[in-house]
Amino acid sequence: MNYWDRIRNYLQQKVTAEGFDNWLKGTAQVGQEGDTLYVSVPDRETRAWLETEYSNLIAAGIEELGLPLRRVSYETAVPRAAHPMAAAAPVPRAGVRAKRMHLPRR
Repeated sequence: MNYWDRIRNYLQQKVTAEGFDNWLKGTAQVGQEGDTLYVSVPDRETRAWLETEYSNLIAAGIEELGLPLRRVSYETAVPRAAHPMAAAAPVPRAGVRAKRMHLPRR
């Protein structure tokens, strides 16, 4: 279980079922760099909600779970069809591993 899954499990006990479904269910960990956790969110509204309304709960979860994190960065997921380079993006062949993308530090 990755760090974000552990945080989401913690939050599931702290927020309403509706709140969890609306704001947390569609999120996923996409990476970690040092003490920063990168989380994919479905849209800007979810990102804003997590950064404001749930930020204290998330910080408390990180502390209570003893996770080595100091920051969570939310990245808005872009649907493939909406991305301007989606049509030109190469598709990895079977058996070929795609390169892992590292997110820039902010």
